[in-house]
Amino acid sequence: MTLDGLDGQPGARAEGEPPRTRIVVLWDGGVCTYFLAPNATAIIGRATDCEMVVGIPSVSRHHAKLTGGDPPRVEDLGSMHGVKVRGQRIAPGTAVPVTGGESIELGEALVVIDAPRSAPQELAGPPSARSLALRAAGETPMKAVDRLVDVVGRNDIAVLILGEAGSGKSYAAQVIHDRSARARRPFVRIDCSAVDAFSSERPFAAAAGGTVLLDEIGEMTPEAQARLAAALAGPDAKAVRLLTTTQRDLLARVSEGAFRADVYDRVNGVSITLPPLRERVDEIPALAERFLAEACARAGRPRLGLTIDAMGALRRHSFFGNLRELRNTMERASVLAQAQRDVGAEHLFFEAPPKGQSHWMATEPVAFAPQAISPAPILRRPPPAARLWDESDDVQRDRITRALDECQGNQTRAAELLGISRRALIARIEEYGLPRPRKR
Repeated sequence: MTLDGLDGQPGARAEGEPPRTRIVVLWDGGVCTYFLAPNATAIIGRATDCEMVVGIPSVSRHHAKLTGGDPPRVEDLGSMHGVKVRGQRIAPGTAVPVTGGESIELGEALVVIDAPRSAPQELAGPPSARSLALRAAGETPMKAVDRLVDVVGRNDIAVLILGEAGSGKSYAAQVIHDRSARARRPFVRIDCSAVDAFSSERPFAAAAGGTVLLDEIGEMTPEAQARLAAALAGPDAKAVRLLTTTQRDLLARVSEGAFRADVYDRVNGVSITLPPLRERVDEIPALAERFLAEACARAGRPRLGLTIDAMGALRRHSFFGNLRELRNTMERASVLAQAQRDVGAEHLFFEAPPKGQSHWMATEPVAFAPQAISPAPILRRPPPAARLWDESDDVQRDRITRALDECQGNQTRAAELLGISRRALIARIEEYGLPRPRKR
């Protein structure tokens, strides 16, 4: 069984043949691929008469049936451990539609429904619609990604990692390698934007038995793609695990003739999309604290904390530069606040958004070019926190309590932090029946 076909089913189709849907099944230590024609059916299970044979105990002998179409449908054949679609178990005997890019759980096996293998114009579309989607109810985007990384890490299938610049694609590739059986073998990263990318097959030879990461493969020139295609056909390429990253829509580029279809088919065993940081707001505080601690440790300085207002400013920022921008922001803050106990909102300077993309900041850029940061990006101050009086009583009480605690009971400092007068703070303390703190 290979990614190019199964039991004589080629990946390409004859002219005039209707488009088929690629089905990829992954489990701990195994993978198989099947191309499903419209209105055709295929059975997944442990039995040898199944079209897709999955040899693990959690999969029943005849576990599920897939029917081709637009969209394909999946049916539970009365399995022991059930069939889950979008994190929810489906009723036996009921055919449930699954769109391209979605995945199905059969016990401990993962079934990926890929895009139809059809003409280029039928393949175009946003990459997120074609990447693995396995998210249970209430699960955060990155928790779902981590589960997928864990599944694909235990297999040798080629993985295409999609995501915006700075979203952590290279890091995800490293994690996949570390969770694989090849973890003790070489991990070789190749910058595909380099002019001389793939001048020979040496990268594959150097990574024998390990993993090769083709970083930002969408930036390759046509000449480099031709050299890569030749290298992928060589014997050294068969001895490595292939991971690729890109922030471009490769399938759309194939449609436009800007990217080789044979290379795309080889690198896209399955794809995973990393969500941008602005869709993971609840993860920002923990990430910010981690990056700040790392910056302080590198500089040999005492660890800094983050004030309430700094946390609020970070959560409100769009972070079009994703993890990279957040890391740079905390690096700058560690320099500016090194004489303080905590990083405040006044120590945060954010990079300007990419051209053509809006930011939440409407203020003009401020001049900022500390010698420790070179070259200095265009930076902007964060917006002020919401006025205390605009909040509900419960929120006001909570903000006052936290400000007093942060300022160790100093009412003057707490009032400054909240943006109100000391007299107004005392009035609110009395109104809410809060204990009058003493300086510690």
